[in-house]
Amino acid sequence: MALCTIPGCTKKLLAKGACSAHYSKHRYSTDPAFKRQKVEATAAWRRDNPKKLKEINFRKTIKYRENPALRAEILTRQNDKYATDPEYRQRRKDYSRRQKGFCPALVAALRGHQQGACAICSVHLRLGRRAPCSEYADHDHKTNKARGLLCMICNTSLGFYEKHQRARGVLFAPYEAYLQAPPAALFAADGTPLID
Repeated sequence: MALCTIPGCTKKLLAKGACSAHYSKHRYSTDPAFKRQKVEATAAWRRDNPKKLKEINFRKTIKYRENPALRAEILTRQNDKYATDPEYRQRRKDYSRRQKGFCPALVAALRGHQQGACAICSVHLRLGRRAPCSEYADHDHKTNKARGLLCMICNTSLGFYEKHQRARGVLFAPYEAYLQAPPAALFAADGTPLID
């Protein structure tokens, strides 16, 4: 019996020197029609089987929580990929921002409108991670609507201000001005200006 030619795989050969799983991966990455078909089939299954999906996700969560070695392996793999693969890094950032109501077009529009500066303190924002002047996408945690691009210091201190000081009636003019008229309010969700 012929075996898959992919190193470390001992499954039965299907086509083009690969087993069923590796051949599907190859087709998925090279054939747009096959990829679209698989994505649509997966979406349909998820839509039709919410209980099964919930059960599968619950089992995965338990397995992840109870196995520290697996958790460490997954995190190491993700961190290595994030550090070495710029395309993966950009996809993760885009996904994170979309979850907060940002799309790449809206981020680009806000960068232009804010002239690359923080919407509160006007420090020049740089693209990078974990630096005081790094660009952070700020959103309203209650409505999940985009508000603007801030530096790390303004982003974290604004969260503290909203949660503690503003609730007690202690007001700070620059934060209040930003919260009353956030830059993202001038744009639609797709980044098109609402006012010419």
